[in-house]
Amino acid sequence: MINDSERFPVSSPWSKELLNRFNELVSLPQGWDGYAGRPVSFDCVHFAAGLIETLCVDGVPAPQLVPGADGTLQFEWHVNDIDLEVDVLEPYNVVATLSDHRTGEEREIELQADFTELAAWVGRLA
Repeated sequence: MINDSERFPVSSPWSKELLNRFNELVSLPQGWDGYAGRPVSFDCVHFAAGLIETLCVDGVPAPQLVPGADGTLQFEWHVNDIDLEVDVLEPYNVVATLSDHRTGEEREIELQADFTELAAWVGRLA
C-alpha cells in the first residue's frame, strides 16, 4: 500500500484525493478484468503519483485513474471540451494524447524526461 509519506509525499489536493484509488489499483487481483488482467505495478503508480503531484493546477479537477490490463496506468481528464489522456507504460515512458473539441486539435506525444508540454496541456483544462 502507498501510505508512507517518505515514499509518497501527498501535498497537492489531487494526490490526497487519489491516494485511496492508487492503493486500490496496486491491490487489484490477478484477472481483475475477467481475463488475465494484472494489478497496476507499484512502479507505474509511484511514478504516476509523482507526475500528478507536479501537474496539479488550481481549478482543474483531479484526473480519473484507469488501470491497464497489462499493469500500466492511465490518468485522464474530460473537461471543457478537452480530452487529455496520459498513459504511464512504465516510469519515464509516457504517452499523452490531447483532443481539443473546441479547436479540432489532436496531438499525441511520447515523453520520457521533459513533461513541460504535458503541464501546458493540463493548464489548458482550467
